[in-house]
Amino acid sequence: MKMTKLVSMSTIAATFLSGLVLAASPVQAASWTARKPSEIQVAKGQKKVYTIQ
Repeated sequence: MKMTKLVSMSTIAATFLSGLVLAASPVQAASWTARKPSEIQVAKGQKKVYTIQ
């Protein structure tokens, strides 16, 4: 019984805290601009690496 209560309280706390983190994150979608195909083309043999900020 105590373990179930501990797990449920931990789950509730984690859900609440993750909501706070997401709400505090700034969104900058308005400043996003699409890149041209020539800017994102990959030469044969190169690895594709994407950095999302």
